[in-house]
Amino acid sequence: MQISITSTLTEEQALILAKEKGWADTISVNDYTNSPMSMIETPNPQSTFDFLKNVYENMIKEDAKTLFIRIDDRLNVDKKMAREQLLKDMVDAAFLPTE
Repeated sequence: MQISITSTLTEEQALILAKEKGWADTISVNDYTNSPMSMIETPNPQSTFDFLKNVYENMIKEDAKTLFIRIDDRLNVDKKMAREQLLKDMVDAAFLPTE
């Protein structure tokens, strides 16, 4: 199954959302011509639309991971409880009173 989500945003709306999510007009990159630790500001090559796409894809991915882990944890609890009950029943059966 493939899920597709679309949104129609104006440039201004995309810019507002992207900036709220951490996008900046410029980024710092290494300038190796002066020294290995020298940084320069350069225009951000990633568009606001690409940035937002990545942000929201990652939000969905992280949400899915969290939910699948929770489901697995619940299943493991159910299995553990069933194993514990089986062991209790086996011990109880082993110690049935004799006449």
